[in-house]
Amino acid sequence: MDRSGLDVTEPAGRGTGWARLQLAVAVATEPMVLLCVVQLTVLAWRLPLFDRLPGWVFATRAKTIGTAFYGVLAAIPLVAFGAAWVLRARGALAVTCLVIGGFAFQHALGWSEGRGLEGIRDRIVHSGHAEFAEVAVAQRSMWSVLVRYERKVQGGELGRYPHSKPPGTLLTYMATERISRMFASSGSNEARLQALRTTAAVAWPLVCYAALFPLFAIVKRLRDEDTALLACALYMVVPSVALVTLHTDQFLFPLLGMLGIVLTVEAASRNSAPLSVVAGFWFWVAAFFTFPLILVAPVALGCAWAGLRPTARTSAWMLAGFTTGFVVWRFGFGYDVFARFADARRFNSIWKGWDGGAFQTLYFAWMNLIEFILWVGIPVTALTSGRIRRAVQDLSAGEISRFGMAAVATLLAFSYLVFLGQSKGETARLWLFMVPFCCALSADEIRLRWRASAPAIAAVVLALQWLTVVLTKTGQDFF
Repeated sequence: MDRSGLDVTEPAGRGTGWARLQLAVAVATEPMVLLCVVQLTVLAWRLPLFDRLPGWVFATRAKTIGTAFYGVLAAIPLVAFGAAWVLRARGALAVTCLVIGGFAFQHALGWSEGRGLEGIRDRIVHSGHAEFAEVAVAQRSMWSVLVRYERKVQGGELGRYPHSKPPGTLLTYMATERISRMFASSGSNEARLQALRTTAAVAWPLVCYAALFPLFAIVKRLRDEDTALLACALYMVVPSVALVTLHTDQFLFPLLGMLGIVLTVEAASRNSAPLSVVAGFWFWVAAFFTFPLILVAPVALGCAWAGLRPTARTSAWMLAGFTTGFVVWRFGFGYDVFARFADARRFNSIWKGWDGGAFQTLYFAWMNLIEFILWVGIPVTALTSGRIRRAVQDLSAGEISRFGMAAVATLLAFSYLVFLGQSKGETARLWLFMVPFCCALSADEIRLRWRASAPAIAAVVLALQWLTVVLTKTGQDFF
């Protein structure tokens, strides 16, 4: 048995049963499996282990779901994975199966509480970000919000939470509200608000899994179709993706980030200056929704790596596109990105009591990382870490690949988020835009490490991820 890869070679004179037993024992004793079992035990017994950490956000609590729903929650991923595997030769159709499966899985988790659609919808009714929906209904003009956002925020017209975001987040709620008006029972604000909440509860989970299409396209280009399909399957059973519902962090930001990577890779592969400008412009648009999405740009350039000079040329044209976005928004819409960024940082510092001291920074760096690991799933985060470690080792040995460069860029992005992000918990939501590429790295690590045994290992990882989703739902959940 190869300890570095856990590929099992059949001993002379023994049957395949022995090889399978060796593989089973090796997998069962993997650190990521053992740690995942510990997490699952904590969730199943609802042990308040992490609740004792100062600043821990998601408290342990029992949430009962209907017994019959366990079968439904198991059947949906099985059918989706099976259909995708059968149709794997037809990539787009296979990914569509996973998108539909993810949509059904997310809704089943909400409906399992026995409250119907309200199991999902209450996130846009009672959570803090529900304020965006109320403001979206109260504001009559999207253009007015676009060109007067800072004035409205500082004047208190938009409430509290818009202080923390660029205008794109509120405009997303407003766009959804405009679409939902056709379903409103009347033209009153209350009827429009109810229509918005219901439309978002139905449609946003589907948009959430649209990120699978660019994710599949990227991994297929960097590696192969099977690895790409596995990355998409992993994304479907990430707890934060399935449970942090009706937030732009979950349904929109990962999609924006992955589309930026697609544009960058396409621009570099064609050596196209105009397309590179478009990619840079896209990242400006993404940052108009949330500033941290800029961190995806280095990951995109890693995926597009073609040598130092070609990549530098692509970067320069992308910077030109990003600058074009800045100029258009500043002089066309009067958007002052520096004032918006400063106000957002100031609001978050005051709201979270961030003083920037060394102890606070280091403490929450680790606590935030622990939360992110638990909410993404220990198997996926362990595999992601393994792929990043492999990339660093390859780079130090002079071996450069696009996947490897993207992995190193991912490490740098997380380093910024961990030590400079000024977050005090809730990273399960705030860092969700990085999850699609974590799934890509995880899938590639399975392919590289286990090779011939990859299908069996993938099945184990998917099963552990599914268990993490379900037990997180019943033992913790997202607020």
